[in-house]
Amino acid sequence: MARDLDFFVDFPVDATGCPELSETATQDVIKAATAATLVAGFARVVTTAEWLAGS
Repeated sequence: MARDLDFFVDFPVDATGCPELSETATQDVIKAATAATLVAGFARVVTTAEWLAGS
């Protein structure tokens, strides 16, 4: 919604947690899928270090 309102959205992927849903749907898999979806036009996916550096 923020992107639809013309806000710039940064998503610090390494600062985000989620529960593991199963042996195959691990936290890393879920975070990778979320990042792939967001980077397709909804947000800039960054690490915390990149975000803090302002890049």
